[in-house]
Amino acid sequence: CSARVCDFCVYAKLPFYGNLGVKEIVDLYRATLYFYFKTRPIEDERRLVLKFTDNGEPLESSRLTETMSGLLDTFGREGKVLNFKVSSIFRAIQAVRNNFDRLCRWQEAHGARVSVHLQISRPFSAKGVMPSEEIAQIISRWTEVNPRDSICITPGIVKGFDETEMMRFLNAIADLWIDFFIRFAV
Repeated sequence: CSARVCDFCVYAKLPFYGNLGVKEIVDLYRATLYFYFKTRPIEDERRLVLKFTDNGEPLESSRLTETMSGLLDTFGREGKVLNFKVSSIFRAIQAVRNNFDRLCRWQEAHGARVSVHLQISRPFSAKGVMPSEEIAQIISRWTEVNPRDSICITPGIVKGFDETEMMRFLNAIADLWIDFFIRFAV
């Protein structure tokens, strides 16, 4: 993860990080699915979600939509909607804003074949995250480009948690309640 702004981050002190290439990421999913179906019948119709989360900040990578296109080309099938998940803390930097706009355009262009689930992870002790009002705009924009998605907001209750900041955040997005759900992360 290139953000490394969360108090609880175990990677923050590591002296290195890197961004995988598109082929490397597609191959990781290919290997995972190979081993998955090696133990299950190929007709297994359970829903698989390809996640861009839990190990970095996908909206800080300029390769996100290119990788999603590679995954769609590799795993997409006629008449089947692939499900992707993108989770971000939404740092207040221009790269995140640009990549979010790129993700919106990508979802609009590929909406018949893929549904991207957006998760906003909000560690309230993190510095440099987007203000609540900007997150409200993101929720509205995302709902326009992917009406199938109900955004998951995960407020992080961690060391340094400030209830005042959480309430200000929730009040700023309260009018959009129909477009999101909350899952608390403790």
